[in-house]
Parts: sequence; structure tokens; C-alpha cells
Amino acid sequence: MPLLVHMKPPKVKKISGSLYDFCSCPTGEENALLLFFHSMALDQQTEDETTDHIPFTTWSYDGSDLSKGCWPSEQFSEDPDMIASKIKVRALAAVYDPSKYKTHNRARLDIYNVAENFVQEIIPELVKRKQSSGQGVPIIFVAHSFGGFVAQNLIDHGLRKLRISGQSKQKENLQKFFENFGGVFFYATPHKALSRATYELFFPKKIPAAKGKEYSEFVKLLETHNKHLARNGFAANLNVIQRDFRNGQAVQVKTIYEQNETKSRDGTCVIVDEASAYAVSNNEVASVEADHFTICKLSSDPSDKFTQSKYTFLRQFIKNVLDA
Repeated sequence: MPLLVHMKPPKVKKISGSLYDFCSCPTGEENALLLFFHSMALDQQTEDETTDHIPFTTWSYDGSDLSKGCWPSEQFSEDPDMIASKIKVRALAAVYDPSKYKTHNRARLDIYNVAENFVQEIIPELVKRKQSSGQGVPIIFVAHSFGGFVAQNLIDHGLRKLRISGQSKQKENLQKFFENFGGVFFYATPHKALSRATYELFFPKKIPAAKGKEYSEFVKLLETHNKHLARNGFAANLNVIQRDFRNGQAVQVKTIYEQNETKSRDGTCVIVDEASAYAVSNNEVASVEADHFTICKLSSDPSDKFTQSKYTFLRQFIKNVLDA
């Protein structure tokens, strides 16, 4: 069941149930394609709380107020540095149910179903983009927190589908996707296991709510990652992409992590520190002055709109991928 998005900002356009367009540049003019992955509703307390806003408030200006829109809609096109560099970014949003709790009509899909939806709906949309030269547009994933696990599972699922696909349009699309796949930029994805105390702040073993309340499949996936992160195949998958589809050219990876503690309703903690920021051996990392929830929200203040480190790290990453 697709997420029912009731709080879509005016500039955002729906492409499919799993994909929205931030409308950051006219179709056909882009020379960089960014796909944004939102996090889970970590601070959701009850199953009745709405979470439909998460795919967009994750990327909002100045907190969670959508009245100013989502920064991927205008940040790149208005940035004098990007304009001078002749970089035109097309920003898309991957959308999936961020609910922490499973109900009769929410959080029913597991990660396999979500990844399969992405392969069917998102991959064809990404690879049909062409530059004026006829070459494919470089693709970059941008993921916040738990969204980084969704992005990694999409990569893994795509490679698995490619191995079992015969000669088909789907196989052709997947090959083009991996040929154009240039990098992953993580906003505070915990690549090392969370401490038990941190985990318990957001996912207590005893759920303080009505009888029968159950965590979503995404929470169960996070718990699996938390126990077995050292054995995840992300690095191996990037090596396969580099070897088999990119003629030895590396897929670039960068993580920025928070300096400030994040407040939950039951305590405070740093969710992703430097040790947890490393996804692979060639992973560049940097810290910014923010907590786990504000690390991906930009200021709209003209004095630092294009100089705040949360943004400049991403801007430089895009340039590095395009220059590679």
C-alpha cells in the first residue's frame, strides 16, 4: 500500500506512489540527478500520530515548517556557486511509509516489497534522463538516518535482480542505473551499531501503549542492522558496481554526523558519532553543528543559505562525483 501523502509542498510534483519530484530544474536540463531518502519517524510515540509529512519535512527549511518549502526544490538552482559551475541538479524524493508502528493500514510493507517497488518505479525514471551529449546523468543518493539503510537495500536488491534477470528491459535499466551511479551522501546514517541505551530511547523493548501494538518492519530491519552491521554487504556491493559497471571508477561515499545531542521524550543522546559515520573504508566523514533531526534541515537566512556546512559538504560532494 503506497504512502498517502497529505502534506506535499506546492512545488513538489508526484511522479508515482514511490517517487516525487522537487522540481529543482526543468526536465532535460539536469547534469546531476539526486535521489533523496527520508528517515523513519524516530520520535513517533503512538500509532495515531501522523507521519505523512516525514518525506518532506526531513528536507524542509528552518525546522519542520513546510510553508517555506523543501530546500532541494530551490537550493541548487539559486546557489551562485552551482550556477557559475553550470551544474543543474534534478532532485527527486523516494517516498515510503516512515511509521514506527504497524497498524491495520500503515507500515505493512517489508523492505523487500519497498525495494521491489523502487526497482519497478524509480529505476526506469532515473535512467531515462539523458544529458545533451546523450550520456546518462550521474546519479547520487542522499539519505538521512534510517533512509541510508533503505538506500543500501535498494542497491542490494537491484544487484540481486540483475543477476537473475534474463534479457529484458528491466535488466537494461538496472545496468544503466549502475553505470551512472556515482555516489552516496549520508546525513547521519548509523553505520555502526547504536549503543543499547541509545536504541532503547527510541525503540524500548516494552512498548508503552495499547495491547497488540507492534513495531513496523522497518524497525525490525534497523534492529537486524544494529546487530549485524559489521557483516553488511554494502562495501562488497560498491566493489561489484565499480568492477562490473563503472570500469573501475569508484562509487564515492561521504557521511556527515552530528556534534549535538538529540532530545527524545525520554532523554538525550548523540545518535551518530564519528565512529558510527564510517560505512566503507574510503568513506569521507565530517561533523556539523546540529542534532540528528536538524542535520538535514537548512537555514533559509540569506546570510548563510549557501555557506552553511550542512549544504556545502553536499555541494562539494556533487562536484567531486561530476569531476571523477
